[in-house]
Amino acid sequence: MKPIRRHAAAILLALTGLIVAVIVYPDLPAQVPVHWSATGVVDQRMPKDIGAFIQPLSALAIVGLMIACEPRDWREPQAGAVHSIYPAMVAVVSGFMLYMTVVLLLAGVGAHLDIPTDVTVGIGILMAALGNSLGKVPRNRLIGIRFPWTLASGEVWSRTHRLAGWLFALGGSLTAAFAVITRSPSSPLFGAGVLIAAAVVASVYSFALSRRLPRGGPTGE
Repeated sequence: MKPIRRHAAAILLALTGLIVAVIVYPDLPAQVPVHWSATGVVDQRMPKDIGAFIQPLSALAIVGLMIACEPRDWREPQAGAVHSIYPAMVAVVSGFMLYMTVVLLLAGVGAHLDIPTDVTVGIGILMAALGNSLGKVPRNRLIGIRFPWTLASGEVWSRTHRLAGWLFALGGSLTAAFAVITRSPSSPLFGAGVLIAAAVVASVYSFALSRRLPRGGPTGE
């Protein structure tokens, strides 16, 4: 199956961001905000000729790179779960990039936004969505928790990613909920702490598991 057809959702989402930028472009000021401090204060602006399109063009580039980097054998139906999971993960990333494009453009036209909170909500949803797929990713050297001991054992890989998937889904959900409920300037720090904790717990569990289980099996390359 052709990559463009398999990744149609991700490509459509990325193109939507570019279309939105073109539509909003006439209403943007000559200088548009492109970066904010941790407290939500604009600390960097760019001419709108560049600022309006930097995010959607970056999204197209990232989606294109992810599609190009997909191993050829994953594109075949016999690749198993990853045949459908990888396009879904690319679409999730593309959806997040579209969300960020809309947030930046709304800020550019003067909408009253709480940027740290809004960005944290998007990151939380992104992590929760990716976590939902992480536990289904077979052993490989492209995506996932790629320690030597996870690549060396199919059982360690599988159990590590099942736990990591739950942790990231829960952590992302908590991050988004905390940001929405509290609207606190500390939302990004809370989210970072939750996600780092999830990664550390999954890594420690993975290493401990590898000491108890035998290695073996193909790496899925």
